[in-house]
Amino acid sequence: MRSKPTLTMTRILILLILPLLLIPFMVDGQSSDAKLWAGVSIEQKLSKQLAYSIEIEQRLYNNFSSFDRTFFQPSLSYKLNKHWSLGINYRIWNRQTIEQEYFLHHRATLGIDYGNKIHGFKWKIYSKIQYGLPDVREFDFYVTKKLVNRNSAKISYKIFGSRYTPFMKYELFTLLDRLQAMNYQWRILGGTNFYINEFTDLRLFYLYEHEYNVLNRTDSYIWGISLRYSL
Repeated sequence: MRSKPTLTMTRILILLILPLLLIPFMVDGQSSDAKLWAGVSIEQKLSKQLAYSIEIEQRLYNNFSSFDRTFFQPSLSYKLNKHWSLGINYRIWNRQTIEQEYFLHHRATLGIDYGNKIHGFKWKIYSKIQYGLPDVREFDFYVTKKLVNRNSAKISYKIFGSRYTPFMKYELFTLLDRLQAMNYQWRILGGTNFYINEFTDLRLFYLYEHEYNVLNRTDSYIWGISLRYSL
């Protein structure tokens, strides 16, 4: 009797990432850019419900050739019950312009998420309200994006007997600064977490970002890597 075929890690990654590679051919973008995000985070549980983390990330754009920004972000999360949790974070980030000027930005985010497991698949739905301010010297596109709602859905699957947990995520950005809410950007990404040991795991992903309803919109193709360490 022939055994049933099983999904290998390679097949799962192809199923997750192939749609992302095809998306750019189905949308109309004014311009495009390849970017690289590389970061590290440290997490610790303070109790069964409360945990905190600190994340640092470096981002490159212009086909990996130019410095974009660096951010520092402390976060707190509180687990309400088995499925619901609250989170808050504060981000400080330094952005470089084309003229090689540096501007400091601040952003606070408050969110809630719901998670569950079904037949080995783990999925989460997030909703966040984000409020940010640019450098006081800067009066440009960033000033118009003070209050933003970010809604996303994520699904992941732990491959039994392996170190891999592939995932896929979709996120929609809605501007709330005006009298009427307006969507202006969405992201879709796929990748995997790689288990190193009980304290450390590595995250690899590919992200496609599409802008619309904005001037000088850019479609971004982003490769990312991050290392997470749990205390």
